[in-house]
Amino acid sequence: MAHLAAGDWDAIKAFMIERVNLPNCKGPAGHTGLDGSRWYRMIGAWEIQGFVICETCYQELVAWNQLKSYFATTPTIKSDEHLWTCDAAVVPLIKEGLRRAIASPHRWDELHRLFRRRMEYPSCLETKNLLAGSTYWYACKAVPDLVVCTACYLDHFVLDYASSWELHPLTPEQQQQRFECGMQTLQIYAALGVCKQIGIAANTDEYDGFETLARMILESPPCNAEDMRNATWYAPKDCTVDVYAICRRCLLGFMAPPGFAREFKEVESRRGGNWLCDLHPTTPRFRKYLAKYAAAVKLEDFSIFSKYVVEWTPYPECPRNEACTNRKWYGEGRFTACELCYKEAMEGASLASRLDCALVPNEARCQMYSRRMRNLWRQACENNDLDSFLALANERMDAFLLMNMEKERQLAEMSIRMSQRNTLLLASSMNTGIDGIVSAARGDNGTRWGNSSIGYIWQTSAGAEGRLQFDQAMGMNVVPASSDFARMAPVMQRWAELE
Repeated sequence: MAHLAAGDWDAIKAFMIERVNLPNCKGPAGHTGLDGSRWYRMIGAWEIQGFVICETCYQELVAWNQLKSYFATTPTIKSDEHLWTCDAAVVPLIKEGLRRAIASPHRWDELHRLFRRRMEYPSCLETKNLLAGSTYWYACKAVPDLVVCTACYLDHFVLDYASSWELHPLTPEQQQQRFECGMQTLQIYAALGVCKQIGIAANTDEYDGFETLARMILESPPCNAEDMRNATWYAPKDCTVDVYAICRRCLLGFMAPPGFAREFKEVESRRGGNWLCDLHPTTPRFRKYLAKYAAAVKLEDFSIFSKYVVEWTPYPECPRNEACTNRKWYGEGRFTACELCYKEAMEGASLASRLDCALVPNEARCQMYSRRMRNLWRQACENNDLDSFLALANERMDAFLLMNMEKERQLAEMSIRMSQRNTLLLASSMNTGIDGIVSAARGDNGTRWGNSSIGYIWQTSAGAEGRLQFDQAMGMNVVPASSDFARMAPVMQRWAELE
């Protein structure tokens, strides 16, 4: 900051006090509703249609330097229901460009042109639902198969590596198709981010390394949720149990950039026929793995990641309220907790030794996944009162079983009504068909069948019966009646209180 360079500690203190009173930028989540949030935009010749930044980012990036002359000093107060997102948070080019404009004021015109250009094109996520011709595409000269949309080119490459990219022309046919941006490949995105992070920390240029990795990533089989039985698998060297493995593409994208790949060994196959890579986004622990990985990269310590994998991966995911059979449980009486929740919330506590551990062949559910139950467990340990905790757990389970029984009853009744309705529709279709066949075979003899409600327009009794069956089917209410909902409401409310 300019104040820091000038040693103006009073100004720095004033900024810090004001910043503490501001909420953090909400990023992609944005602001909805009439929340009274304050927003800033560029003014005059510098105004860019649709461009806004939140008050927090304005104070951090603009208010204290020469850039404030390009922005409105009076904020706009959000007063509509639409979603507003801060462009400094969701558009990487904006935040990095503003930082560079602070350091190099003479570059403002050039950077502003890039800002304006970026705001004219759809985001990378938006291009997934648009035809390829809705934006321009750029190809990496060193890796021709790596093609990115305009938004990603501007956000990630134009400031430092524009000369390494070229416009990728599309044929008229291709313009009418859908393209997937190369940055939608998770491993490419991860490799670029880590290479940049390492380059900033070491004050080196890691871009050539990124291009090499990108080429290898694109040459390796995709990491997907489908059959990957022919993939090459890797596991941490200190992982002695066959519980964790990642595919080659994830090894290259995540582990190679920070130098963690040497800590992995190739393994023969996945456990128990599970062919899903443990770094695929659909795996239950993907976010936890990603958080530990990010911490390991930041601190340059692979053990942060590997210790978590070795310690926690052997435990199956918590089934929550789903009934499971032939599974190991901790508990006492009707109370059961899965291995994962036991380790997370109960192991080592004063009352933990009073719980049994056994393989239970019958159905059981985990009762320790909720915050309420974990708080009750802590209170029980503080008071050395396991009996009260077990009584509350039994009350909770009774409420769940009652709610579940009512749900199953309503579903069964709905299934019966649906079956009856389908039977009536099938019979109606058959009788109507018979009426049509008979009518065509014998001609019109003047006789009509029906009644006052459906009219006398059928030439056979089957036709009239078919119409009655159709009307009966259409009049059936398959979904639960209001009385069913009324009966269900207090049961669900009680469960919500106890869960």
